[in-house]
Amino acid sequence: MALDGGGGGGGGPLGSGNTFTGTSTSLDYVGDHCYAYNLQASSTDPITLLEFQTGNNYIVGDMQCNGATDMTSIDRGQNTAFQIQLNGTAISQLKTDTETEDKPSTVVNRIVIPPYTEVKVICDSDGASFGKTSAVFVGRVYRDSRT
Repeated sequence: MALDGGGGGGGGPLGSGNTFTGTSTSLDYVGDHCYAYNLQASSTDPITLLEFQTGNNYIVGDMQCNGATDMTSIDRGQNTAFQIQLNGTAISQLKTDTETEDKPSTVVNRIVIPPYTEVKVICDSDGASFGKTSAVFVGRVYRDSRT
């Protein structure tokens, strides 16, 4: 793991020209902000969309979970469940739908992530015939000025 707790798409140490190079399951840092994006084909088996460990700072941010949809008809989709885990413990269960149950296709969950925490987002869908699911995390890093 990189010293900044990241090592995803940006790939470089903190403050040395992190550039977005594509989706990744890891957390990337840019100054006092961090992000992780991942897009996966939907599956009838649980899949891990994001998995990263934070460094010695805490983070406040938004986890956005996007249910499986078909690009040719955005209103067609299926039920998709997301579980957000901190250090192996589920802290949030989210569900999206794009047609059958009249739920939103995207849900956002505000979370605080303590230092040295393993974060995992698992997704499970009721169909894999079409569409992709995604998870996006964008946060603000709060550094302890005493360290």
